[in-house]
This record gives sequence, C-alpha cells and structure tokens, in this order.
Amino acid sequence: MATETPDVRNLKSWKEAFQYPIPTVRKVEQELRRDIASNKEKLRSLVGTRYRELLGTAETIIEMSVESSEVESRLASIGIRCNTSLIGKKSVNLTDINRDSTGRTEGDKAFAGQLALLHRCTTVTGRLLRKHDSPLLASKLMVISRLLYKTLSQHPSTPPFLESLRSQLSYVQKLIRRRIDRRLGSANSSVEDIIDSMAAFCLSNNASSLDVITHFHNIRFSYIGKRLGRDNGSECIPKALSLYIQTLQHTKVLFSRRLSDALGKLQAQPLLNDHDIQKLDDIDLDILGRWVVPDVKNFTPWIKSDALTKQSAEQTLKAWSKKAFQVFLERGAATLGNSVDFAGVLALRKRTLDIWLAAVSTTLTHSSTGVLEGLRDLFNNQLKNILLSEAQKLLSVDDSVKSHLTKWEKTEVPATQSLWNPDLLSLEVSEGATTFKRAIIETLLGQDAKITNVLELYHSWLATIETSRQLIEDLQSTKWEDTLDEDEDEEFQTSAVELLSKDDPHLLREEQIKTVRQALLDLQKSFEDTTKTFDSKNSDKAAFVLRLIRDLRRESPNILQGDEVEFAEGVVPELHDILAQEVLSKVPASKIIPPSNKITRVPGRSLWEKTPELPIQPLPSTFKYFKRLVEAMEDLGPDLWNPSAVGILKQKLHNTAVDSFGAKLEQLKSPDSTEEEKEADEADEAEEEEKPSAETDSNIARDWKIQLLLDAFYIRDVLSMQMDGTSPLDELIETLQGECDEDGIAGTLQEAAHEFWSRTQLLLGLLAGI
Repeated sequence: MATETPDVRNLKSWKEAFQYPIPTVRKVEQELRRDIASNKEKLRSLVGTRYRELLGTAETIIEMSVESSEVESRLASIGIRCNTSLIGKKSVNLTDINRDSTGRTEGDKAFAGQLALLHRCTTVTGRLLRKHDSPLLASKLMVISRLLYKTLSQHPSTPPFLESLRSQLSYVQKLIRRRIDRRLGSANSSVEDIIDSMAAFCLSNNASSLDVITHFHNIRFSYIGKRLGRDNGSECIPKALSLYIQTLQHTKVLFSRRLSDALGKLQAQPLLNDHDIQKLDDIDLDILGRWVVPDVKNFTPWIKSDALTKQSAEQTLKAWSKKAFQVFLERGAATLGNSVDFAGVLALRKRTLDIWLAAVSTTLTHSSTGVLEGLRDLFNNQLKNILLSEAQKLLSVDDSVKSHLTKWEKTEVPATQSLWNPDLLSLEVSEGATTFKRAIIETLLGQDAKITNVLELYHSWLATIETSRQLIEDLQSTKWEDTLDEDEDEEFQTSAVELLSKDDPHLLREEQIKTVRQALLDLQKSFEDTTKTFDSKNSDKAAFVLRLIRDLRRESPNILQGDEVEFAEGVVPELHDILAQEVLSKVPASKIIPPSNKITRVPGRSLWEKTPELPIQPLPSTFKYFKRLVEAMEDLGPDLWNPSAVGILKQKLHNTAVDSFGAKLEQLKSPDSTEEEKEADEADEAEEEEKPSAETDSNIARDWKIQLLLDAFYIRDVLSMQMDGTSPLDELIETLQGECDEDGIAGTLQEAAHEFWSRTQLLLGLLAGI
C-alpha cells in the first residue's frame, strides 16, 4: 500500500520530510513548489493593487491643490471688488441718472434713441464692409442712417457727436460705392452677386434699372481696359475676353425678370421691417426702434423701373458689345505687341479662340463673325510681325561679315591647308571621328574661324525659321470642331474651321516666305555693296565672301526650296573676276613664251618626230606656265574654283595668251634678230656634231612657227570653253596655219597637242575641271 503524502503544513522541519520514501519526498517537493508559485502571484497582484491605489491618491491630492488655488484666486478677486468706496460711487451715479431721466422730455428721449440708433447703424455698416458682407445690407443700413441724420439735423440743438457721425456716414457711403463697383467688375462675381450689387447701387444712389445696367456696362468696360493694360504679359488677353463674354451673358440675364424682381422685393415693405435688418442684433432695433419718427419708420424705397422691349434690350447690348470689343482689340494689340515668342503667341491664340468658340452659341453680341475676324486679325498681325522680326535677324549675319571685313587688315590670314597635311593624322578618330571629319570638311571647304562664326549665326537663324515653319504647318491639324458647340449654326462652324485651319496657315506661310525672301535679298544687296569696294588686291576678302555665299546656298531655308533664283547670283561673277585677276597678276600670260633679245633654236627641236619632223609636245615654258597657274589657284583655295570661276579665268587667258605669241611672231619677222644662236644646249650640241649641216635663218623661223602652232592648239585645249564669236586665240591659230601649213601639218599638230593634253590634264586638275 502506497504511503500517503503528508500535509506539509504539519511538518516541523525539513528533516521530517526525508523520513518518508523518495517518491513521497518528491511529491512533497512538487506540492511545495506549487504553493510557492501561487503565493508569488498573490503577492504580485496585491502589490499592483496597492500601487494603483497610491497613484489615485496622488492625483486626488493634485486636483485638490489646483481647485484650492482657484478658490483662493476667486476669493481674492471678490475681495478686491468688494470696495466700499467704489460701491458708494456707483450708488451716487445711479441716483443722478435716475434724476436726469426723470427730468427729460419725450423729445429728448427720442433724440437720444435715434442718435444711438444712428451710431450703431454706421458702426455695423463699417463692420459689414470689413467682413466683405453683402453690399445690399450695408446699403440698407446706410439709407436708414441718412434718414436718421436728416431727422436729427433738424433738432434745434445738435451735439458735436452728430457731425462726427455725418463724417463717418460719408466715408461709409464711399466705401459702399467702391465695394459695389469692385463686385460689378470682378470676373468671379456670380449673377446673384451682380444682382445684389446692382440692387445696392439703385438703393444707395436713387438709380433706375436702366441706370444701373449702364453703370454695370461702364464698370466692365473700364475693367476690360484695365486688365489689358496691366504689366502681366499677354496672359491677360484670354482673361479680358472671358470678362467680355461674361458681361454679355450676364446682361442677357439682367434684361430678364431677375433684376426687376430683386428691385421689386426692395419696394415691398419699409426698410426697418426688412428681414435682414431685423436680424441684426447689434443695432438693438427692438429697443431703440420705438423712438424712431414715423417718416423713418415707414420709409419704403422707390426705384424707377425702365421696361425695355426685347428689341431695345438687344440694341443696348449690341452697342456696348461693339464698343467694348473695339477697345479689347486696341488694348490687346498693344499688349500683344510685347510678345516676341512665336510659339507662345500661337498657344495664346489657341486658348483665346477656344474661349470664344465655346461661348459663341450662348452669347449675344454685335456680330459673332465680326468677333472671330477681330480675334484672327489681332493674332495674325502680331504673328506676321514676329515672322518679320525673325527674318530680319539675318542682319546679324550681315553685321558679322562687315565686322570681319572691317578688321581684316588686323587679322592674319591663315594659309590654305592641304588634305595631305600630316597634322590631320594625329586627330582623334574615336566616337565616330567627329573631330577628324570636321577637320576634313573645314580643310576641303576652306572654313576658318571667321566663316564658322558667321555660319553659327546663320544656322541659328535657320533653326528659328524652321521652327516657325513647322508650327505654321501644325496649325492645319488643329481640331476646332471639338471646341465648337454642336448647337451652333453649321454654316458658321464650317466657315470658322475653314478660316482657322486653312486660311490662317496659308496667310502665315505666305508671309514667312515673303519676309525670308526679302531678308535674303537684303543680305544679297549688302554683299553687292560690300564687294563693290573690293579691288584685285582683295582676293582674300573675295574668297571669304565666296565661301560664305557657297555655304549659304547649300543650306537655304526649307521654305524657299522651290525658288529658282540662287542667292547672290550677281555677286559671284565679280568675285570670281577678282580671283582671276589675282592669279593672273601672280602668273601673267606673258610667261607662256618668255621674251628674248634674239631668236634661238626651238627648245626640244631634237625631239621632233615623223617626216617631215614635227613637235609632239608644247614648249616647256608653256607647260610650266600652266603648272604655276594651277599652283597659284590652289594657293587661293581649291574649293573656290568651280566651273564658273575657272571659266572666267580661261576667258581672261583667251584674251591675253596671244600677246606673248604676237611678240614672238614680231620678233621672227624682224631682220635684226634672225642671227643664228652661237651657243646651244649641251644636248643640242651633241646632236649637231652628228648633223654638221647648218640651219638657215628661215628654217629656224619656220620651226618656231610650227612649235607656236602646236602650243596654240594645246592652249586652246587647256582653255576649251564656249566663246561668243571668234576668239583672239582662234585668230592666232588661223594666222600660224597660213604661214606654216604648206604640207597640211596642222591636223597632225592639233592631234599631237590634244594627245599631250590628255596625258597631262590630271596634272592640271583645276583647269581641267577635275
């Protein structure tokens, strides 16, 4: 039988617990641990409860302290106010007041009551205006105040305070007038606000219904002008147009029954019985009202009502509409004149037209089409002015060119660079070789810092023109149909869309073409005037202008792509002529056959071939002359020698090349100069040793003529070009053929000259047009 677990509360010491078996001892241990845990939880709960009670007591003590402080302060205040001397003075004053009131007459009391009411009315009116309350309520109080002042001013003895109230009343009346005008002119005022303000105007100014509508139109007329006159940019134009449209729409409502109903409501009862006046507690009307005289108490406003027929109302509205829109256009044009951004004016045009087209179906005006035309003209005129201004910016290119030409003497002219310059090999070729390609282009086209500077201005001008052109093209894609009201007249819709989407873009495009073309003509005229001052020594300046003309032609505005006339067509030949004169001054045509004092053997006579012996190539001096000529052309710049420039150079050579031939022929005809040359070239001497036979003077002259004929054929091949009539060179060839073509050798010489030109034309690339 298992041993029962002893009650731990009966154990006297721990030793008694170990007198039992081990399982029993373990049960005793577990029971003791459970008791310990239970007692621990009870203790924690008890401590928490006591702590909370302690906090509650502390809070109670604090609250009692605060309340006792308040009681003490109140008691102290009561003690201060319980001043026996002060209470005595109040008692004496109360006795005096009662005695004075007992001695007053009813008239004095009525005067005092009305004076008090007047004072309170002016005070409350000022407060209403400061709070931006209804001007109609302020006008009602102001009218009551005027009536009270009129009554009180008739009293035999008026106090100075009444004059002070009169000044206040006059000031309040001006404030009400300004508040009414501000509400009537504000675009944020609703129809109810306007009717309320118009009723206040009629009440405070004894105006009729027609007078107040006229005043409303005058205020709006003034506000439209002021809004367009503000320094807030062209953004005021849509706002002014919105105010114009709103005025027309509100006037249409005012001519209906709403204004007359509001004015009739004012005349329905005396002012002092008005519901809004009765609600004002600050004037104490229930106390002071019994002292008001009957004339004031029974005053009922009377406002003249001018009944207008529908036709007369429309005439009044249209008359104001026409006058106000005219002012809108005049002031709007002045305001818009400060706008120089083409895209900005187009965006403003879109917003303004959207406002009008959205409201045209609900707005009665003098002419819907007239308003649309006026808005179109307003913006189109300014857009045309901007296009003109943008085109005239090309003058900056002209100014830059003149500046460079004026300072030319102070500037070192760089030598023409070659495409084979070793420095080009050291340029960076990474990332698309931009630097390298730019250097190649500048070298090939002869562009330097001056030309680059001018072209930057020109490219900037081109970008501006192209941007405007694209914006004009985009006007055609604007969907005006989405803005127009579906209820609007179909004919008006079609006409408006046609005007805005087709006529206006066409008008602006034609204006841009005209202004850009005129700007280029002005620049061309300036170039013509500038080049007139050039002489043959200004070849570097001529080259500068020629390169500019070439680059300007290559990048003409897209809007003028169809024009057949090239830029500066009349200037280029004059500049080419200057270049040709410069080249011929360095390499004169007299160097083709150098002059000599006596006749010598023909150079290269030993190289003649065939039977009879004939030359197969021109004189060395002739070929060297053209080689030096090409080098002189390259020194000025190979990019300058287009077919036109080369043609002018060849034409001049046609006229001057025969001079050296003529001099040689004259020398051959002279008997004093036909002595045989005693000293020949070493090569010719060797050949003479093999051929001891002596040449006669006539043979030497004939050889020279044959050689000159071949040279003439060669020069004609080099200078091949269409000529009007017979050139001096052709005449020379005919003369030489007549003197030495006994055996029909001219054809052989011409063939030899042509063959030699075919072999050497690559060496004379600029002259050959290669």
